[in-house]
Amino acid sequence: MQMERKMLGVRWEEKRTNASIKLPDVLQRIKSSKWSWAGHVARALAKENWYGNIRDWKPSGRRSRGRPKMRWIDDVRRYAGRNCINRSQDRDQWQELREA
Repeated sequence: MQMERKMLGVRWEEKRTNASIKLPDVLQRIKSSKWSWAGHVARALAKENWYGNIRDWKPSGRRSRGRPKMRWIDDVRRYAGRNCINRSQDRDQWQELREA
């Protein structure tokens, strides 16, 4: 219960019973946190700085055989669409995508 209270931000001074504390679905919370972080990173990538240079960098040489590795941006694009970097600039629209 102590860990659940910590995750929900319930302080012991609030004198709430354990029965009144309901832990939301853990997977849903993880997805929500990941989406928030993805928006934060996508907004940072849209700016002209070293993150954008890293995102656009193409290493020299050949890739190994087999299916390409799943990149972070591929996972975000699966849900947000091709222009996810531009869509992340509007926070309200990004939150709507999170809820969908």
